[in-house]
Amino acid sequence: MSRRFYINSNGRLRRKENTLYFETQQDGQTIKKALPVNDIDAIYVFGELDINTKALNYLSQYDIPIHFYNYYGFYSGSFLPRKKNVSGSLLVEQVRHYLDSNKRQYLATSFIEGAIHHILRNLKKME
Repeated sequence: MSRRFYINSNGRLRRKENTLYFETQQDGQTIKKALPVNDIDAIYVFGELDINTKALNYLSQYDIPIHFYNYYGFYSGSFLPRKKNVSGSLLVEQVRHYLDSNKRQYLATSFIEGAIHHILRNLKKME
């Protein structure tokens, strides 16, 4: 189950050997905490954070966004991984279907038929 991860203290986020670590200084000692990237949905940063491109690339592989907030808790910005399976050819084909009125009519009819099918199925389940 994915969860949100909050960073409230100052530190460094870095990748080392396919593991993401949050390092912070406490009483003159460096404390490392490994982050479970498989269980993280998003990271919210409220402290000062040093981060390198290795860590950003690693977070991008797991599709984990990072949201940054300033000292007063106001939103500053985000790092959002690029969308996967973004295809220019898909967009071109969608535009071609939109420009052809016969294909556009076929798609509209298909949407309506699908809606009718699912409405009838739900009504039959209620009986």
